[in-house]
Amino acid sequence: MNRTLLSRSKDWFKDRAYRAVSEIGYRCTPEAYMTGIDLAYHLRRLFERCGISTVLDVGANLGQYRNFLRRKCGFTGWIFSFEPVSEVFEVLRSRAVDDSRWEVFQCALGSEDGWREFNVMNDSHFSSFYDPVDDSATPEIKSLNKVVRRDVVQVRRLDKILGELRTRHGLGQVYLKMDTQGHDNQVMRGAGEELSKIAALQSEVAVRQLYRGMTGFAASIEAIGAYGFEITGIFPVAQDNMLRVLEFDLVAINIRLAGCWGGPL
Repeated sequence: MNRTLLSRSKDWFKDRAYRAVSEIGYRCTPEAYMTGIDLAYHLRRLFERCGISTVLDVGANLGQYRNFLRRKCGFTGWIFSFEPVSEVFEVLRSRAVDDSRWEVFQCALGSEDGWREFNVMNDSHFSSFYDPVDDSATPEIKSLNKVVRRDVVQVRRLDKILGELRTRHGLGQVYLKMDTQGHDNQVMRGAGEELSKIAALQSEVAVRQLYRGMTGFAASIEAIGAYGFEITGIFPVAQDNMLRVLEFDLVAINIRLAGCWGGPL
């Protein structure tokens, strides 16, 4: 059995094992995934309350968030993933073959359609439109967040993509997840009026400045509030060896749609 087929077979068995355990009221969680339990619990409640049927996975990397949704949150709806880096996207596309409700796109999202230079880092998870800060205060990620080359990638506005997806799939209530290494605010700008139709969102916010020109965490929170979203949860993503938070996932609900559901989460 070749390596690709073996990997796909493992993913197939993992998905079904997680689903079987979930159906009897338990969660099967590898030790490496323990840090995501609180976020998964929060999203299960949020998705149920808001009737989320579609997730936009912006900054998909290798599809880790899809696995998180399927295996830890029990989400069975549509997932649309966006990843601009060619070799990373090829892995993503191969993994999407066995999931009929997972569609992948090779592009970045931003405030304007076009093509832009994009920094591909030593660890692809850190790839970004922005140049990394040479910050000795975060030595744990310095070698990972290092530019190895610069690609020119396609950038699309989210409002145009959502229009196309609604025509093809209907979508229902939408959850927007963003993990773009400093570019989340530009993704929201590119959503235009469509942002007001999104039920809830998740943004990875940096406490420490990891890139030059990125939006700081206070400004990020302010921007999300200005778009009409209110915070429902904050979950640390990365910490340094002193346990200081470097990045956290912020989850927020569209208060303008609050009439569609009621009561505390």
